[in-house]
Amino acid sequence: MEEVTTFREKGYTIKIWEQEPNVSYEEAFENDGSLHNIRGSHAYEVFNPRGESIHKDTWDMWDEDACYQNACQDVDADLEEISHDIYKGIAQWVMRRAI
Repeated sequence: MEEVTTFREKGYTIKIWEQEPNVSYEEAFENDGSLHNIRGSHAYEVFNPRGESIHKDTWDMWDEDACYQNACQDVDADLEEISHDIYKGIAQWVMRRAI
C-alpha cells in the first residue's frame, strides 16, 4: 500500500502520494521540456467537500510541494467556477424579477 499524505484546503481534501516515475529526474530536465507524458515521482487527487474527485494529476511532478501548489490551484478554480455559477443564477433571478 502506498503512503498517502492528506491535506485540507478550504473544505477540500487533497491526497498526495509517491509513485514510480517513468523517466529519471535528470532525464526529465535534460530535454528542455521536449519529453511528453512524463510521470514524475509524485501525484495528487483533489476531492470537493462532498467527497467527489474533481481533479487527479499523475504527470510531471517531482515533490510533494509541487503537488500541493497545483492542487490548491485546482481548489481555487473549482471555487471560482461555483462562485461564477452562483452569481450568474442571482443575475438571472434579478433580471426575471425586473421584467
